[in-house]
Amino acid sequence: MPSLQERANNLFLSMLFLLLAGWQLDLHPAGMHSEHTYSTFQIARNIIESGQSTFDGIAVTNGYHLLWMAILTALAAPLAQTIPIESALIGVSILPIVAFAWITRPLVFVQVLVAVYLTGYGTEGVFASLLFLSLAWAVQARKRVIVLLVVFAILLARIDYVICVFVLLIWAWLRDRRLIAPMIFGTALGFIAYGTAHWAIAGELYSVALLQKGYLQQAATLDGVFDRTIANFASVDNQIRIAAWLGAIVTLFISYFTSGFDRRRMIYNPLFHFSLYSFLVVHSLASELGDWYFAAPLLVAIYAAGRASPGIEWRTAPAIAFCIVLPVAASMVQFFQAWDPARQYAEVLDSTAELDGPVFAYRGSAYLAWRRHPEPVLNGDGVMNSFDYARNAHDATWLNEYLTENGVKQFAGTPELGVCPMPGLCCGALTLEPGADFRHGDPQHIDRIYVFKGGRPCPLLHQN
Repeated sequence: MPSLQERANNLFLSMLFLLLAGWQLDLHPAGMHSEHTYSTFQIARNIIESGQSTFDGIAVTNGYHLLWMAILTALAAPLAQTIPIESALIGVSILPIVAFAWITRPLVFVQVLVAVYLTGYGTEGVFASLLFLSLAWAVQARKRVIVLLVVFAILLARIDYVICVFVLLIWAWLRDRRLIAPMIFGTALGFIAYGTAHWAIAGELYSVALLQKGYLQQAATLDGVFDRTIANFASVDNQIRIAAWLGAIVTLFISYFTSGFDRRRMIYNPLFHFSLYSFLVVHSLASELGDWYFAAPLLVAIYAAGRASPGIEWRTAPAIAFCIVLPVAASMVQFFQAWDPARQYAEVLDSTAELDGPVFAYRGSAYLAWRRHPEPVLNGDGVMNSFDYARNAHDATWLNEYLTENGVKQFAGTPELGVCPMPGLCCGALTLEPGADFRHGDPQHIDRIYVFKGGRPCPLLHQN
């Protein structure tokens, strides 16, 4: 464990990181804040200010992860009485990082900060990684009650972490079947609490994000799944995160054969790390891998490698350099490349903020909502909207009526190749092949459409 002086050094680094997080809050797409950060913060801000679980201030939504949202709002609400709510949310989000500052040595903690920068600040991933570390300790110590409670908390942190629990159940079946019952019971309680909470919030047993992602995958083919998986892991940004994860795993592997640590500990078990990585693999088949998906696998691997390596030795130095230097250099290049697009993006958003009325945004709605608050931004992809929207938005007539009823006069989005910037108002919006022509409907009530592609604002596509 780190000494008191080392912990003090880590806490000082945490405070510098907190200042960096505050400075970068308005720099999207550059910097450490992902779209997931802004959606989480936007909903948390509305819950604190109005007591309503809403993204746009109009429709009730449950498109978020329950446990982290509960912690974020419960701790930020009293702070928001004395400091700006943005500062309160940023401040509460540093707490899981402070926990890492307390349990890791300075070199490892630097790697933790790099990982958080690469995977998104203010999301549930850092908190979830602490839960997985707790689960590893509880399994190792055979604390069955704690195993049950931690599995329960993990599923409330993200219901799809059940993928990781399933892999760990295989380990329990092979090594200690006494742990099977608490894992299954904790999973069952997690699903019951998950369904109950979502029913209380939105009258449904699951998150609207699950429903909407299901709709988006209806037209998926086997070839499409394969192409999406390749694209997820071939992405430059994701390759940086995978490189950091590999650096930590290589460090752990080298230490496994050269150091004198207890190889039987669960935190060093290859199947434990595979359970976390399987979460990424399964998601890559079904959806775009956002940076926040990498948080728990990467942070847990970094912590394990740090515990396994008592110091910097010639055997572990190359892996440590791979784990720190390459991601840091790559993230710096990425930041400066995105700086100018981010500035232009903010300028165009500032111009839209001068116009009255709601904005409909299919992509990039979270950052736009954060910048335009309290002016409403309607979430077009549906993952942070209502169930009514998620079930009907694919109907062009319904969507047109929805936009009219909510007084939408402008549209903003970030289309990708082959994806219509105005889904539902086009013919075959979700099935267009890359390079196909867009065939827009004629929504006369739309005054202005702003489109951002690759972070850069494109020319105005449509104006009545």
